Amino acid sequence: MHVPSGNPLGPRVPTASTGVLLDLSSGSRRKVFAGAVIAGVAGLLTMLLAIFGVIGEGGVLRVTTGALGAGFLGLSLIAVMCWRVISRERRLRVSPHGLRWDEDHGSPFSLRWAELGAVELTRGERRKLTLDLYPGDSAFRQRHPEMEHLWGAYGIENGYRIQLGDSVQVLPPVELALRRYCPTLYRGVH
Repeated sequence: MHVPSGNPLGPRVPTASTGVLLDLSSGSRRKVFAGAVIAGVAGLLTMLLAIFGVIGEGGVLRVTTGALGAGFLGLSLIAVMCWRVISRERRLRVSPHGLRWDEDHGSPFSLRWAELGAVELTRGERRKLTLDLYPGDSAFRQRHPEMEHLWGAYGIENGYRIQLGDSVQVLPPVELALRRYCPTLYRGVH
């Protein structure tokens, strides 16, 4: 069996050479796809019931039901039209050398552990997990202009914050990798 990451234990289990690779976009794709299908089917079914008069005998009830169905169908169509933005690729690789962030519509970057002063994970509202990176020196911002949009993002002070996603799914492999590859920089989960 061929494993694309080169890791015989799977892409989420770190090895000494490759580190851990997390695909952060797969969960959001599944959720959006499931929501779009459910909204589309519910909207279409509701509109058909309203058109053929199965729901209610009054004209107002049929129009209201039809409008509700059109709203659900519209939500489904919006998800389809925005699919490229919603399903963008987002990957984080944590390795013995540092970390790399890849994003389709953003600025990818790579950092060596020696460039950082501290690394921590933060649990936010609604089980969201963020990776907080603190520069090791004052020249860090000049060396990494591709990260400028992350400076001070989402309320962090004097650092960079990257949203990773659902803490239940993402926390264990990220924390394992950070504890293994940068134990002196890693401050834990806050």
